Amino acid sequence: MFFVLPQSGTWLAHIVGLIMAVVGLVIVLYAIFEHQRVGKKLPNVAPTPKEGGNLITSGLYTYIRHPIYSGVLLGAFGIAVFQGEIVTFLLAVALYILFSIKSRYEESLLKTTFAGYAQYMTRTGRFIPGLNL
Repeated sequence: MFFVLPQSGTWLAHIVGLIMAVVGLVIVLYAIFEHQRVGKKLPNVAPTPKEGGNLITSGLYTYIRHPIYSGVLLGAFGIAVFQGEIVTFLLAVALYILFSIKSRYEESLLKTTFAGYAQYMTRTGRFIPGLNL
């Protein structure tokens, strides 16, 4: 990733990293807003679906199954680009691995809770639209 991005410490790396971090924050806030708008509840931090919760498939959830995770990851990688430090990049990778494991477990629970979740998974990406990474 660092091979295609500007050299660390440059103004361009700072701008690119800052834009990534800000866009990540906006994605997180919009996904939380969508949760409240549709489900009338805040998102659940635990992977267990909330009792009486709704399957949200509108807004960002039309394209991404886990937009909050996506926003956090974009922000983490943005900070890594901004700082240009390998340790920060490795922490962002570790966060991706954690979210990947957590989301797979969460999806197994969601498939048993919501009849349409398996179909929803086929048309949306996990963290990036169109990709099940």
